[in-house]
Amino acid sequence: MPRGLLSGILSAVVGMRWECAGMKKALISLTVMFGVSMGATANTFEIVLAPSELLRQGNSYLSEGDLEKAKLVLGRALESNLTNSQRANVHNSLCVAHIKEEDWLSAMDHCDTAIKKLPSNWRFHNNRGNIFFGLGNYDEALSSYEKGRSIAPKSITIAENIKMLHDFTRRRGIRLYSIDPA
Repeated sequence: MPRGLLSGILSAVVGMRWECAGMKKALISLTVMFGVSMGATANTFEIVLAPSELLRQGNSYLSEGDLEKAKLVLGRALESNLTNSQRANVHNSLCVAHIKEEDWLSAMDHCDTAIKKLPSNWRFHNNRGNIFFGLGNYDEALSSYEKGRSIAPKSITIAENIKMLHDFTRRRGIRLYSIDPA
C-alpha cells in the first residue's frame, strides 16, 4: 500500500446502554483509528439505534392473531424512517400476515422484498419456502428451505420444514427434483 493512504481500523466498541424514554435505544460509541503517514488520529462516533415501535407493535398484533391491525400498523411502519434491516423485517412480518391468510401472492411480494433487502436472513427464505409449499410448488419450496439451511445449518425450524415437506410429498407419491436431504 503506498505511503500516505488512509488505513482504517475499527478498534473497539467502547460502551452500550439502553435508555427507557418511551422507546428503547442503544447508544454505541465506536473509536476508529486512522493511520496517516507518520501520525495517527482517533475519532469517536456515537450511533443511536432505535427499534421501530411500529414494527414491535405490528409484530405483537401478528402474534395475537389480529392480522388486520398487524397489517395496518406494519404498513404505517413502512412509511416511517427505518433502517434497511428494519424495513426488511417489516416486509417479512407482512409476508407472515399474508401467509396466515393464505394470500400467497401478497405474501410472496413482501417476502421477495425482504430477501432483496437482507438476503442473509434465513427466516425470510424459510417463509418463502412456506409460500411455495402453500402454492403446491414443492420443488421451489425445497429450494427456498435449502437456501435458508445454507445460511443457518443448525436451524431446527428449517430442518423440520424440510422433513415435513418430504413426508408430505412421499405420502402423495410426489417426486422432488431439488436436493434431497441427507
